[in-house]
Amino acid sequence: MSLRRLGLAAALLVPLAGGAAVSAELPEKNVLVTRGLSADGKTAGATGEAGGRCWSARLFREQRGGWSLAGERPGPKKTAGATCSPIAGALSADGRTLAVLQLWDATIRVFRAGKSGLTDAGSFKLPGAAGHAFPAPGSNVALSADGKLLLVGSPNLDCEFSVPRDACGAAHLFRHDGKAWRHEGRLPRPPGAGISASFGDVVALSGDGRTAFVGGTGQLGRSGTIHVFARDGKTWKQAGELRPEREDETTFGGTLDVAASGSVAAVGGEQAVHLFERRADGWRRVGRIGPPDALAGTFGASVALNGKAGLLLVGAPRTGCSEGLRCGSAYSYRLVREGDGVQGRLTERLAAPLPVPLTDFGWRVATDESGRRLAVQGRVPFFFGP
Repeated sequence: MSLRRLGLAAALLVPLAGGAAVSAELPEKNVLVTRGLSADGKTAGATGEAGGRCWSARLFREQRGGWSLAGERPGPKKTAGATCSPIAGALSADGRTLAVLQLWDATIRVFRAGKSGLTDAGSFKLPGAAGHAFPAPGSNVALSADGKLLLVGSPNLDCEFSVPRDACGAAHLFRHDGKAWRHEGRLPRPPGAGISASFGDVVALSGDGRTAFVGGTGQLGRSGTIHVFARDGKTWKQAGELRPEREDETTFGGTLDVAASGSVAAVGGEQAVHLFERRADGWRRVGRIGPPDALAGTFGASVALNGKAGLLLVGAPRTGCSEGLRCGSAYSYRLVREGDGVQGRLTERLAAPLPVPLTDFGWRVATDESGRRLAVQGRVPFFFGP
């Protein structure tokens, strides 16, 4: 079976120019959104602190080897005595659409890049009642490559209350029809999913927007699950499940990324990243990549999968400094076919230029389409490559 059958390019990872040196970084108080680097590697999406505001959405563009602010839109004002909602966001592969979800009140704001910077492109709430007020943030937002399809997961909506634990979660699809965002449909927690998956805590879309992935970690000794949905005409149908080998791997499903083709998925678990491939008879687990050494703490806390370049980038934000304090690392792997499976060959270990303790370098990672530019979140977002 060829690498192209797997959805990976025959030409494997292009070596990073100059090794693992940092080429640039964003200013402080900026955090990359999920999949926060555009396909051409020239646009980055982030959220950050803003005076008197809970958050600010920002778009950065590369200019002559550095990065400059290309657009900014403020979030809601801070209210005296109130706590701002945690947020999740995503950038479309074309670098033109940025979506931000406020988890506690299930409100979405969408921004569009134009000649005048970043402009408001829509604001709406997720349908359904919240069964719990304060879900933890995850990778709850995904966009198709052209930014016209939006998938939002919320693990605290549509709850079914039971003992010993409530079962919650829903995911909603919104499509831009050229004038406004319209609710296209709901991807419900599948029957029998039970309490073992935080449905909606992680979501992903294929580049063409025809395949959706929704899931989350497990509970009570049961593994997490990623549910796959496929568009069939105007409807969405369940098309498979991604599960680990061990049924007690509760951390499986905490992180997720999908190749643009929608045929390969990488799922973070307990000190591991699991690789899955879509085949004619459904989805099959084809590989498992563990930490390269014992010091790689929380390996798999973030993942970025690039099928075209044959690249997997893995964050390990609790990897220790020389003094044993949390500094963090990220590891890039070249994915190669071995028999009927896939193996990852370590090519680079990335680290922040200054190993400052407690910065958790690697808790979010991203890659461009070519695999030549990588982004890693630490104290600030760092960029590696040309």
